[in-house]
Amino acid sequence: MCAPLPAETELPELVPDRPEYTDAVEVVGPGVIQTEHGITLERNQDIRSLSTPELLLRIGLTKRIELRFGSEGFLMEKSAAGTAEGRSDTEIGVKINLFKESHFRPGFSIIPSVFVPSGDRRFSSLGYDPSVRLAWEKNVPAGFALGGNATFSSFTSGEDRFVQRAASGSVGHNLPAGFTWFWEVFGFSPWEKGGRPAWSASSGVAHGIGKNAQVDVRVGKRISATGPNWFVGMGFTIRYPLHWFAL
Repeated sequence: MCAPLPAETELPELVPDRPEYTDAVEVVGPGVIQTEHGITLERNQDIRSLSTPELLLRIGLTKRIELRFGSEGFLMEKSAAGTAEGRSDTEIGVKINLFKESHFRPGFSIIPSVFVPSGDRRFSSLGYDPSVRLAWEKNVPAGFALGGNATFSSFTSGEDRFVQRAASGSVGHNLPAGFTWFWEVFGFSPWEKGGRPAWSASSGVAHGIGKNAQVDVRVGKRISATGPNWFVGMGFTIRYPLHWFAL
């Protein structure tokens, strides 16, 4: 039998890592399982693509550590050359909260992970690709929150590898009627092996449903010569406290 959490136990505010590219500093906490899902439509030159269910499974181990499993899921690309479909690779990692936010210092977390070649050949790198991400965030006056990520990844490209650097910055604010809003800029350098940097801007809103669920929508477009022309997506998050599984 699984012992339920005491009735007076208060969970912290629900903080998903979606819909922004920028991951949050917070971990889900011990005794909590959180799943985040979405669907994205994107156009890159003459290629139109769809990805779903964009699953991120987060399992709280301690107050500062969570285990993470992620995948874009099913992918489909349409172009003049035809249609390709298949599964994406899987990302396995942990989020470690290094510092809580203080009066003067932002909160910091580190997210090491590895992409495992579990997808179909059309959408897999066919290699094990490590990545490490540093996330920071700080609440500032007037109810705004600032955040950002810096990411370093090593990706397989044919018989070789290349290092990709990524960075992002975001700003968020609460809106009336329980909505929250965000705006961010993020980029990758290079976008692909031997290519140029790609920068995009996006914005979106989210709305909580009770204390343990949230829905969201987002739109974005490129602000550089390289990268997706535009993208639009929507999704939801559900948090499962331990007492939900009590027998």
